[in-house]
Amino acid sequence: MVCQGYNLRNISTENFTMTMNTINLNKRQINFLAAFEAVNGQPDTVTRQELLNFKNSLGPNQTGPLGYVIRWPAWLTNSGTFTTSRAVYTLPWGKYNEWKAANAASITPAAAVA
Repeated sequence: MVCQGYNLRNISTENFTMTMNTINLNKRQINFLAAFEAVNGQPDTVTRQELLNFKNSLGPNQTGPLGYVIRWPAWLTNSGTFTTSRAVYTLPWGKYNEWKAANAASITPAAAVA
């Protein structure tokens, strides 16, 4: 396969591989995961339709447990790291659970459910 003059068969993929262990979640991502967990638990994968249903079930300016407005998770849907197949995504529960264990006092579960 040739793309813009580069022979992609000779490029090592080891530099392009990102594992779930190397990601860092920011507060808005954690906020989304906490709200999603309150409604849906911790499924291994989620489809785009399930994300749409979750987002549509919330009010327009619904805030999550950390106080941020819950927005569409573009960080999840636009990332090759989380995409397992077309419109199916793996959620970073491992990193979320690490953060949750270290910061359990800052989560207010009642705010996640409308």
